[in-house]
Amino acid sequence: MSLHVVSFEDFVAVQEPSAEAIIGTQEETILAADSTLVMYGAGGAGKTTLAIDGAAHWASGSDWLGVHVERPLRVLLIENEGPRGKFRQKLERKRDTWDGPPFADNVHVVDEPWGRLSFAEETHREELARTITELDIDIVVAGPVKRLGMKGGGTPDEVTAFSSLLMDLRGRLERPVAFVLIHHENKAGDVSGAWEGEPDTLVHVRSEG
Repeated sequence: MSLHVVSFEDFVAVQEPSAEAIIGTQEETILAADSTLVMYGAGGAGKTTLAIDGAAHWASGSDWLGVHVERPLRVLLIENEGPRGKFRQKLERKRDTWDGPPFADNVHVVDEPWGRLSFAEETHREELARTITELDIDIVVAGPVKRLGMKGGGTPDEVTAFSSLLMDLRGRLERPVAFVLIHHENKAGDVSGAWEGEPDTLVHVRSEG
């Protein structure tokens, strides 16, 4: 790699696709085109339900939880935990009870390998990158993190290693893609592992009843 330095004015004059605010606005961006959001919470807090709700809003171009969604987005769902049949039923219920603009045509689901897709596998990263490109995906929703190739309990080095896998996957893509990762909280109620400095956005999901 060779070092390349430009002036302040030349640097800010470039408009990069990675800066597009796909959830939120340019002034208050929740998720940019090349960024990562980690949604975490206790078991049973409703992380998967919230992610599915988010997918429906994002794919239909509908504002989500009061946050602006600029346009209909193409979403890829990777559910790496729980029985496939139950996940089918959750998606079906969402479609049948949804009263907003249509979203289903913009959502795709990884059907195989069910519960075993890992960013740590070279072939999985290669096939996933090809699929994301072919389907023109904007957001990948995947989880839980511990089954996506994350090793250990989440030390800084382990989180950095997992982030490197995600960076490698992004490097195989032809354009910026956002990732929403589903993760668990620790006993203290914080995000499990040293994630505070890694993702662009952390969302804590709590059950209120």
